[in-house]
Amino acid sequence: MPFELGLAVGWTSMNPRRHSWFVCDAVPHRILKSMSDLAGTDINIHEGTPKGVMRELCNIFVRRSVRPDVTDLMRVYRAVRAAVPQI
Repeated sequence: MPFELGLAVGWTSMNPRRHSWFVCDAVPHRILKSMSDLAGTDINIHEGTPKGVMRELCNIFVRRSVRPDVTDLMRVYRAVRAAVPQI
C-alpha cells in the first residue's frame, strides 16, 4: 500500500483538479506508525466491517452531486457477495 499511495499522492500533485486521494484503515492511528508522512491527513476508519467501509465511502464521496447512502451501498455489497460462488 505505501507504494500505491505514493503514486496516488504524486499523481494528485501533478493533476490537482482531476484527481484526489483518500486513505482508509480498519484501526485508528495505525497508519501513522508505518507512514509518518501522512501526519495531518484525515484517515477514514472503517473498523474492518463492510458497513464501516460503506460508511466511509459515503464520507469520501460527499462532494459528488448524486451520492448513494450506506443502505444503497450495503444492498450492492450483499448482491455481489451472494454472487461470489457463481463467479
